[in-house]
Amino acid sequence: YSVTVSMFKSKEIRWFTRQENKHISSWFAEKGQTFENISARTDHYLLAPGHDDVAPKLREGNIEIKHRIGKAVKHQLTDNVEGYFEEYIKWSFKLQSSDRASRQIIEHKKYANEWQEVYKERMGLLLTEENGSTKIREMKEHVNSGCQIEYTRIKVKGETWYSFNLEWFGDEFIHPGSSLLHEIMGDSVFKLQDSMGYGSFLQSKK
Repeated sequence: YSVTVSMFKSKEIRWFTRQENKHISSWFAEKGQTFENISARTDHYLLAPGHDDVAPKLREGNIEIKHRIGKAVKHQLTDNVEGYFEEYIKWSFKLQSSDRASRQIIEHKKYANEWQEVYKERMGLLLTEENGSTKIREMKEHVNSGCQIEYTRIKVKGETWYSFNLEWFGDEFIHPGSSLLHEIMGDSVFKLQDSMGYGSFLQSKK
């Protein structure tokens, strides 16, 4: 590994469903993003039985380690939307292009029982706060604090799933507000039992 390392904290609330939420997809489409016009990627997650609080993954030349801290907290986001807030510490290590182990996992599908391949098509936008008002920005823009709004189509073990999540980073907790949440989600129903992180979700797919 090289010496390029980054670490930050985040807080997120996420759901996994089998059916596409057309209201959320339409909201992203109004912002110029659809599952058809975004770039896809494939991540590889290390499955650790009995430890859904840690989800290491190989992603685009990095190895990322995401560790849940504390307990998940139940939260009612809207009248129809209930889920678990989870806090994480994330580390990201840049892999050298010559790294043999990662090539065996990604290219040669070695250790497939331990490393789960997850194909992702992810739509995403950033919510920031400026001068007391919220702004929606592109994901590629660099900001110190904000909330990522993401909707992802996932293919894992021959099944298609959809993941909607809000992820906060930085020192400020920016609340989207009930008006924006209704704009994004409409009258959608998201249930508590569908709310979990990738670690728990992938453990359920074993």
